[in-house]
Amino acid sequence: IKAQIVRLEKDKEELHNQLLSVDPTRDSKRVEQLVREKVQLCQKLKGLEAEVAELRAEKENSDAQVENVQRIQVRQLAEMQATVRSLEAEKQSAKLQAERLEKELQSSNEQNTFLNSKLHKAEREINTLTSTVKELKHSNKLEITDIKLEAARAKSELERERNKIQSELDGNI
Repeated sequence: IKAQIVRLEKDKEELHNQLLSVDPTRDSKRVEQLVREKVQLCQKLKGLEAEVAELRAEKENSDAQVENVQRIQVRQLAEMQATVRSLEAEKQSAKLQAERLEKELQSSNEQNTFLNSKLHKAEREINTLTSTVKELKHSNKLEITDIKLEAARAKSELERERNKIQSELDGNI
């Protein structure tokens, strides 16, 4: 557009120079034609200037829109970066919590293993003691039975002895 304006101004100047060099008496039709061309060129120049002004306004509007979009994008980028930092912090926190829980689980498993071992040992001791108690009860019953039998024999022998003595006493009377 600037090139057209420059060219038109050059054409205008050439026409102006031609007008000055023409003999006024010579060709009045030529002068009229040149005046018409000048008027047309001036109108065309005004039209082009208006078009340039319109294009400049459109460019300014477009620049303002681009600047607005850039501001929005910068704000969105900052928000996204903040979100990413926040999510990374949450991820790190969750990772640390998972590690802590894993250690607690391992400690709990070790404690369970230890307690299970202790429980099995206690169960074996209980079984041993239960078996010993059963053996002692059985042995005790056998001893009581032996003692009862011994007492019954002794009682029976004492009754025989008493009967014998009673018979002797009865026989002596």
